[in-house]
Amino acid sequence: MTDFGKMLLRQLELMGIRTTLASDGLITARNKFLALQSLRHANIPIPRSILLASRPNFVEAAHLVRYPAILKILSGTQGIGVMRVKSLEETASIVDTLKFFGEVVCLQEYIPNPGVDIRV
Repeated sequence: MTDFGKMLLRQLELMGIRTTLASDGLITARNKFLALQSLRHANIPIPRSILLASRPNFVEAAHLVRYPAILKILSGTQGIGVMRVKSLEETASIVDTLKFFGEVVCLQEYIPNPGVDIRV
């Protein structure tokens, strides 16, 4: 959903017009890090996840996750913007490129799965 769509949904709420989706829920669902925070708040286990907002932050935080790891842009869906990274150097290169385009990224612990992709 676009920023315009979010603002329109919020305006409908402010006007008292009923909608099938709350703007807060939509914003949380469309941002991977906000969704992780909500899951954690509900005591649902999540992978170790670190928000990378700056280069100094990245260098320090990247040591908190083992490699391979997962790197995600916050707004992608259906696996778009999700990368498996094998080293700190590879992560740094991708983070630098994404930062150039204004993306904030999440570095996440890699958890192997049995080959089944479950989306809720």
